[in-house]
Amino acid sequence: MELGNLKGRIAEALVESIFRQAGYTVSRLGRESQVQRLVKIGADEFLPDFLMWNPADEPEATGLYRLLTVEGKYRANLGAFLRCDAEQRFSEAKVNWPDLYFVLVTDDPQEGCSCSQATCVRDYAPGTGPHALVPQT
Repeated sequence: MELGNLKGRIAEALVESIFRQAGYTVSRLGRESQVQRLVKIGADEFLPDFLMWNPADEPEATGLYRLLTVEGKYRANLGAFLRCDAEQRFSEAKVNWPDLYFVLVTDDPQEGCSCSQATCVRDYAPGTGPHALVPQT
């Protein structure tokens, strides 16, 4: 397995673990998790890596859940990704997944930044970076 692919899988496992520890139930959605998509030939639509949920906080919201769609990505050079590729990737994803969270994992964060950072495509503005990942519990 190529080192970049291995780091990508580790990043997904890290994202999944962070949210499980924060009390979310996590289900894999992404095409890598579906065998039928591995053998499909041709173009494929984007699917986030995860669907996550936990009970809503409000007392009157019994039986209601907070749902999150999350895409976990490893990027060796997060700064270059944000400068060159993020705007297009986030804009394309936003068309069908307006509340999608991108969780970006790097092993070389910029000074003062976490190795796992997140942004919601709804709130993303070009030229702004993601934020340290602190899921709500």
